[in-house]
Amino acid sequence: LCLAVIGLAYVFNDVMEQKQIAKQVGDLQMIENRIQTIISSKKLTYGEKKAFSEFENNVNTFNKQWFEFKGKYHYSTKTIKEVDEVWQRINANAQIIVAKKKELMTLKTVVDKALVNFKVIYKINDGLVNLLLGNNINSHQLAMAKELAVLFIDEESEFASVYIEDVNVVRSEDDFGFGNLHTIRIILNGFLSGESNLGIKKIEDVKIREMIKNYMTLVDKTINSDRNTILSMSPMLFQFFQAKNTIYRDSPQLKSALSKLNNHQLNKGLIVFVICIWLVFFACMFGFLRALTSSEEFL
Repeated sequence: LCLAVIGLAYVFNDVMEQKQIAKQVGDLQMIENRIQTIISSKKLTYGEKKAFSEFENNVNTFNKQWFEFKGKYHYSTKTIKEVDEVWQRINANAQIIVAKKKELMTLKTVVDKALVNFKVIYKINDGLVNLLLGNNINSHQLAMAKELAVLFIDEESEFASVYIEDVNVVRSEDDFGFGNLHTIRIILNGFLSGESNLGIKKIEDVKIREMIKNYMTLVDKTINSDRNTILSMSPMLFQFFQAKNTIYRDSPQLKSALSKLNNHQLNKGLIVFVICIWLVFFACMFGFLRALTSSEEFL
């Protein structure tokens, strides 16, 4: 009876441990899903503070729970190693992302400010076109002024493309609007000094010349300055996108490895042993009661 009760206690303990394992593995899987959801979105890329906080909290929570889990339960080295290896890769890249938080938030500020400045420049350009029309400037001058708007639209799309998640995002001056800005300067300078290559004649009107000078100053202090800031952040973006893409690639492997932790089986040998002990116990009790009955009949 003692052996049967002790064995049953061990089986009960094994069942409770299995339930605890299932709960903890479930928690790890939920955290992994949240991490993957954040990585799949563009919230981190857009420098959203709340997304970074949520991401960092989930990574730290997974680290803590995984450390406790692998130190508490007995699994084969292979099973633990499989989860541990992929998680360490994800964790390493997660730390790279967390370290880029301030820079991504700064980048968001720069890009948002630049996109607002483009709207201001469009209004100024429209004002320049209207002023040229009012002063009967020749059609070629007018066409060049309208061309500025087209060039700025292209430039604006270059700024917006910063958020395209590509590990090849490292940009050079040649492929980040340098050509557009160079042409814009040539046209504006042509209005002030003349440009024979583009057929632009010098504008003599004092009011228009003053407007063009202010136009050039605004372009240099806003668009060109913001462009240089973004270019300086290009290596950081490369590291960020590379880390983000690596986590996205490793997430299915982590999901698969975690599911194997739920395959922890109850001790079948112990269950069989306990069943046998209880059968022996009942057999003994049956024999004892039968013997007792026979003794009573004999007496």
